[in-house]
Amino acid sequence: MCLVADSALYLALRASVDWGWQGWALHGAIVLADLALVASVRHSGAVAIGQATLGLLEALLWAHGAGTRVAGSFGFAVATYQAGAWLRGRWAVAVFATLILGELGRHLVAGDWVVHRWPALLGLALGLVVLPWLVGRATTTRQTYLAGLAAEAELARRDERAAVRRAVAEERGAVARDLHDVISHYVSAIAMHAGVARMSLNGTGPTQAGQSLSEVESASRAAMVELRRMLDLLHGQDIDDSQRQPGLHGIGDLVDRVRAAGVAARLTLRGTPPRLPESLDVALYRIAQANPHLVTVS
Repeated sequence: MCLVADSALYLALRASVDWGWQGWALHGAIVLADLALVASVRHSGAVAIGQATLGLLEALLWAHGAGTRVAGSFGFAVATYQAGAWLRGRWAVAVFATLILGELGRHLVAGDWVVHRWPALLGLALGLVVLPWLVGRATTTRQTYLAGLAAEAELARRDERAAVRRAVAEERGAVARDLHDVISHYVSAIAMHAGVARMSLNGTGPTQAGQSLSEVESASRAAMVELRRMLDLLHGQDIDDSQRQPGLHGIGDLVDRVRAAGVAARLTLRGTPPRLPESLDVALYRIAQANPHLVTVS
């Protein structure tokens, strides 16, 4: 766009003036300078200085009667914008000063009317150099800010996903431990009662075998209830009070099942059992369930 606009303006002004070879050479330089606008941002400073140099050469041609100066180069404005957007540090200061001096110098060399009106000269410098420079700087600053916000948001999303994965892994571990504690207890009870039933059938008679088989049935049903409760929790379904995990209030039933399996067990209660948090209550019950011969409840 700058190439088309600058060339159209240049050729329109050349229609009434004979530029000679200098004019054609300057037109070729303008074309090259505008084409350089698409170069890498690393070269934005050199491109801007090249555009300012073209302005001085144009003013020199006018001062020597070689033709009419093109007022307001579109390529110069775009080059100034790019330099303001991408340059930083000392190189940015040097290029900015060069652009200001180049814009002031082209008017001084051409000797046009603004030379005698310093406010107008400063206004042109501000409008043609400072304004595009600041717009470019503001644009990249905002882009950097938005990119930083996007990076922070992405980092927050990653942290959130990682936290969710950790929570899921911890919950799975807790479910696995509960399943191990529950199933291992009931399966052990089933194995013991089955053994007692087998020995009773071979020895004392059907009474003890029937009692042991009844305990096998009860343990199997209890295991199924625990499995259903675990599955309901995994599916995110609410559970009623009848499906709550057993706590210390169920120690008596646990001791009865151990005794029924033929293991000597005694339960001693002192005082009123305190109200404990559900997680602690369940954990203490699981400990007693896994090690009934090592636990004393008081």
